[in-house]
Amino acid sequence: MTARKPSGFGVGGRYVDGRNGIDRRTLLKLAAAAGGVAVLEACNVAPTSTASSAPTPTQVAGTAGKYKLGVFEYAEFITDPAKFPKTFKEAPELAAQVTAGKLPKVADRIGQDPIVIKPIHGNGKYGGTMHKAFIGTADGTAFRFLNGPDAQLWYDPTGAKVIPWMARSFDLSADGKVLTIQMRRGLRWSNGDPVDADDVMFWYQDMYLNKEISGGITSAMQVNGKPVTIEKIDQFSYKFVSPDANYLMPDRVASASEFTGQYGGGNLGYGLTVPSKYLKKIHPKYAGQAAVDKLAADAKFKSWTEFYLNKTDPNLNPDLPTLSPWHTTRPMNDPALFTADRNPYSVFVDTDGNQLPYINQISHAFAQDTDAIALKIVAGELDFQDRYLPPDKLPVYFDGAAKGNYSVGLDPQQQGLGIALNLAYVDDKEIGDLLRTTDFRRALSMGLDRDQINEAFFLGTGTVGAAVPADTNKYFPGKEYRTKWATLDIAQANSLLDKLGYTNKNSSGIRQRKDGKGNLTVTFTAVNRLANFPQMAEMIKQQWAKIGVDLFNDTLASSAAMTKLKANQTQMVGNTTATDDVFITPGYMIPIGGGYSAIMGIPFAQWINSGGAQGTEPFKEMKDHIALWQKGFASPEADRITIGKQLQANFADQVFAIGIITQDLSNYGVRIQKSNLENVPGRFVNLSLFNPTVNALPQTWFFK
Repeated sequence: MTARKPSGFGVGGRYVDGRNGIDRRTLLKLAAAAGGVAVLEACNVAPTSTASSAPTPTQVAGTAGKYKLGVFEYAEFITDPAKFPKTFKEAPELAAQVTAGKLPKVADRIGQDPIVIKPIHGNGKYGGTMHKAFIGTADGTAFRFLNGPDAQLWYDPTGAKVIPWMARSFDLSADGKVLTIQMRRGLRWSNGDPVDADDVMFWYQDMYLNKEISGGITSAMQVNGKPVTIEKIDQFSYKFVSPDANYLMPDRVASASEFTGQYGGGNLGYGLTVPSKYLKKIHPKYAGQAAVDKLAADAKFKSWTEFYLNKTDPNLNPDLPTLSPWHTTRPMNDPALFTADRNPYSVFVDTDGNQLPYINQISHAFAQDTDAIALKIVAGELDFQDRYLPPDKLPVYFDGAAKGNYSVGLDPQQQGLGIALNLAYVDDKEIGDLLRTTDFRRALSMGLDRDQINEAFFLGTGTVGAAVPADTNKYFPGKEYRTKWATLDIAQANSLLDKLGYTNKNSSGIRQRKDGKGNLTVTFTAVNRLANFPQMAEMIKQQWAKIGVDLFNDTLASSAAMTKLKANQTQMVGNTTATDDVFITPGYMIPIGGGYSAIMGIPFAQWINSGGAQGTEPFKEMKDHIALWQKGFASPEADRITIGKQLQANFADQVFAIGIITQDLSNYGVRIQKSNLENVPGRFVNLSLFNPTVNALPQTWFFK
């Protein structure tokens, strides 16, 4: 695909090119055609009369740029068994199945340890299908909405503390070495199979320790480079045993993809609690290697492990038993529709004993990109959407709200958005070496006009700067790192590139490669997700031309981009580039992330997770960064916070990723919901710890 030539810039420097996507004017016309311009004050979130500007830390609590924010609301968890409901009720269709003898009674399906939730606006009623949109198999909508969550431990909705979830209780020993977890009694998989410690031990012994499935020991199961083990205590309890102090182990279980249930890590063979009875039928140890090989071949898979991982992914396998409020009935790789129906064995209930969820089905229609999703929104086709709503389209969402009968919610994140770099790129040696050169990364960072990007693509709702979290974050390294190598400075950027020996330029001012192969060109893989990166890439192309670096805008669909990224063929991509917790969600600043964050260094991740036995050893600066991060896990909290600040400072100084904005609306910061959808919070905490929107507990939502 060739880079697209800019056709011009609109007011405030906003790039407009209909070939790259639908510009605001076109979308406004479409919104008007759907019913005119809405009165903004009629929405849940309305702009103030102040001019658009990047919010200061004190403004973030109440506004995002010119837009007012809603009020934080949280459901209440009832933990005292004396206050649990004494009787239980269920959706009418499930009651009919009980009467017909197709299902056990609801109390028998829930068990004696239900998760009791008091919804924010009161208990609801059953029924309806929620319509959402998704953009393909790389979309994490299920993990961030459907899963309940299905993890043993989780965070309370504020992100302040770890709480029992699918587990009944947990206890960390005083020395930080043993984490004991008690499971809920009577908990069942969505097919009715019981859940107990054998499901955990199957995952640990037969999946995690099987390198063909897991790929080797992961960072979440290590401390100081030593492995953490899991031991069964009895039918409903087990323990994590660490060789050294591991005070963050509860947080790891609550947040790491290795442990966050089938929807969180099933596609990687993770999940911690897995349906062992079902999976033993396709595991070589139990079913026999020849039998499993035949199953894989008959299903057209290249290997038994590829087949097995497909079957452990609930997005792709409707037959896989789950613990989530809804379970997949039409897989995500269906070309048009991805659906999930209520789980009849859901452990969630409200304070009146009504089994949750209230809503019968979640139906996701395929959309090509964010523009297609915007069209569905203004046409009133979606009941709720929290994925791929870039803030540059806020006027469009607001303008179509009255006719579409929906409101707009804003939930700024503490993270940041920018350019994630492949620090392990090798396909083009010269470019790969440059990406691993600190001064080259610094030059690219100083060649960005972040203010222009913020106004053009985020309507001034973000705070510009390096890839560091919000000022209020406990790991924030200091205000000087907000601007470290992150202020537009064409002269200094050119000086750094000159010192690297790139002084030869063509007639257009573009620097020439040292190997004589033409222009110094970097490739930006642009996917229309989180923000309009295809158009942003064109703006960055013009900005970097001023420092003599050419940019090729490789605009791809999400699935194609992920294929390229997994093959380590991508140089850079637009993505989240800062983390709100350097130890619990480190994948944006340590090369162990999944999805688009894996770009930082897939072979480096293999090296980390295998203890150096596999993959590629990182270059010195990254290796030192990783060692400092690993040191933090065994440190007392005060020391860990100090180390975390050092990590953030080092990340900004080394420019391991090029930050553009933080405290913004790009990553789950914008959502729309139909006016008849109840129990949706006015605002919820947007942290990477618990993958919003799941912390807003969609199982408690209902249609009025």
